[in-house]
Amino acid sequence: MTGTTNLIVLFSLLCFYSVLKMCSRDPVLIFRNRDVRRVIAGIPRGHAHLRVVIETEQGTFVFQEATVAALVRAYVSVKTHPSRRAIELRRVFLEDERRKRGYAEFQLLESDKPENKVLEDLERILESASAPDA
Repeated sequence: MTGTTNLIVLFSLLCFYSVLKMCSRDPVLIFRNRDVRRVIAGIPRGHAHLRVVIETEQGTFVFQEATVAALVRAYVSVKTHPSRRAIELRRVFLEDERRKRGYAEFQLLESDKPENKVLEDLERILESASAPDA
């Protein structure tokens, strides 16, 4: 084989290996501070709403303001409540007349699922999760 053919074969094997590695990964990853390269938060020029960028070894994730607001709402709701242990937010489509002006059509709103069921879901997901370098 020529040098070019060797490079093509090597490149093909690397691509195949990368696909296999991606497919064999757990579908749930836990990101710790050490797994995050950096976080950027800001309102891009020409836009009205915040974006949050989280860069990791696994990729770059961009969250829009409504998603960040829902995460903060959920965090504060559980962290500051004297007895609440879990909350589930679900994607809901809200017609114009059901939402405040300027709010996105799709909102992450608190579900009616009982807290003990939400905790069961959380624990089941965490059992199947792994850290990115695990």
